[in-house]
Amino acid sequence: MLEEFQKSIKAVLYDRLSSPLAGAFILSWFVWNWGLIYYILTGDETRYTIERIEYIKENFLSEKYILFFPLLSVIFLVFLYPFAANLVYRVMLMFNKQKRDIKIKIENDQCLTFRESVEIKETFRKQEEVFKKFNQDKDEKINILKRENDLLKNKIKKIENDNKRKELSPEEKAKIDKILIHNLGTKDDEFKKIIESKYNRHFLSMVKYINQGWGFGEDIDNNAVGFFIANDIIEQTNRASIYKLTTRGKEYLKYYYDNIETKN
Repeated sequence: MLEEFQKSIKAVLYDRLSSPLAGAFILSWFVWNWGLIYYILTGDETRYTIERIEYIKENFLSEKYILFFPLLSVIFLVFLYPFAANLVYRVMLMFNKQKRDIKIKIENDQCLTFRESVEIKETFRKQEEVFKKFNQDKDEKINILKRENDLLKNKIKKIENDNKRKELSPEEKAKIDKILIHNLGTKDDEFKKIIESKYNRHFLSMVKYINQGWGFGEDIDNNAVGFFIANDIIEQTNRASIYKLTTRGKEYLKYYYDNIETKN
């Protein structure tokens, strides 16, 4: 029974003392009456108890220190201090926000704008197109030089063959001429077969597309394209769907026009 009473007393005291108001009042009271506490703890023990009580009444038991000043301190700690703390905290947050805004502004000034990024990308794209065109022109010039070099080689080879023929005996020259005539007749026979084929009607249209640098239109039969590729008349370029005449194709074109003129 006694233990339960003690526990209930302790619980009530703890509840009262743990409140902000009670804690603030006790703290304030000790601050304002520190002299009284000091005298009680360290006073002259040789004095009689009555004398000590009278001394305390005369010097320490003032209503200002016992009640009024502690209550003022409680009002400040409980009601005014939170406002002051919140004000200081708000000022600190404001300065932190200003510092963060300044940092973001400096970082944004250092970064490129969206428009500047687009302009730089467009400049790079144009430069890439210029370089690409330059490489294409260079490759085309290289191909032209290669073709000219091949023509020069063929001319040199022909001159060398002519010189060799001059050194041959009449019998050897006659034999070579016979072979050349046979080969020429063989080529004429092959070209004649191409002219007589059903795909030859597409040839002039294909030549027009080739001269324009275009791909073949829908009027060109795919089988005709395969036929002329198989007979080494046309070949595909390095561009998709674009064809050109081979050396044999150019010879066939000349043969074609010669035959038309002969018939006309």
